Amino acid sequence: MAWNPLDGTMYGIAVVCSVQSSLYTIDLASGAATLVCTTDVPSACDVGLTIDGAGNFYGHDIVNDFLEDVDNYGFDRYHF
Repeated sequence: MAWNPLDGTMYGIAVVCSVQSSLYTIDLASGAATLVCTTDVPSACDVGLTIDGAGNFYGHDIVNDFLEDVDNYGFDRYHF
């Protein structure tokens, strides 16, 4: 989970490795999760999420060893 300092929203990633990863907003009062977007990479296994001070999201796919730039439209993959 990661906190967005720009808008005060908590985010989390749910994953079924080798199937799909999904980005959610988390309501801190109720704990309810709301889907924002999913990956379209069938082998994805996104286990990490961080948000920098400028509000940029980054995730880590441990199966494919990708660092990802995450936005509301999906996960953009960068291999390092």
